[in-house]
Amino acid sequence: KMNNYKSPKDKVVCIYNCCKVATRVLTLTSERSTGADELLPLLILLLLQANPAALHSNLSFIAACRHPSRLNGEQGYFLTNIMSAAEFLKTVCDQNGVLSHNEALSISPMDFQEQYLSRKSALEAQ
Repeated sequence: KMNNYKSPKDKVVCIYNCCKVATRVLTLTSERSTGADELLPLLILLLLQANPAALHSNLSFIAACRHPSRLNGEQGYFLTNIMSAAEFLKTVCDQNGVLSHNEALSISPMDFQEQYLSRKSALEAQ
């Protein structure tokens, strides 16, 4: 969807809206307060699942064309998190998008199942 927008401001708003939804999901499904420690892994997962077209060129365009004074507050915070998630994925994935460093994203099956069931039951309780 970000490719539908031409200005860096509109692209930042698109990222902002995505991150606000992700933050809301975290808030609704967590029994404790949430922050960057929870948001960044979720954004990494979202980028893996959504695989947005031309993400890196859009982020480069925003970095080059949006004045830094306009990237403060929540929009700047969320943009930084998306850029961090994208950079992390560039580090652990090969050119074809396949994980080349599997241990970077490893989680024990028991931990995964526990977290998955916890989040699922929290969502169902809503």
